[in-house]
Amino acid sequence: MRIIKPALAISVIIHLLYFIGILLYGYIQTKLYQPELNGWENLHFLQSEVAFGMTNAPVPIVFSVVIFSFIIALILRTINSVKEQ
Repeated sequence: MRIIKPALAISVIIHLLYFIGILLYGYIQTKLYQPELNGWENLHFLQSEVAFGMTNAPVPIVFSVVIFSFIIALILRTINSVKEQ
């Protein structure tokens, strides 16, 4: 139990940093985007609707956190056993 809690916490922190990084990257791309409209004579055909959100189910994310926690727990257990010897 001593290894499971830190492994789960590390996994959740890494996943949160990953998702925050993706959101920050998308935000920066959106802010810096400048469309080139010089070639268009009729702007009527440009798309004016945007879809926001996530289309995937949250189940793969939960599995990813659990599997990554298991891997981190194995690493922590190996480190602890090496330190004890």
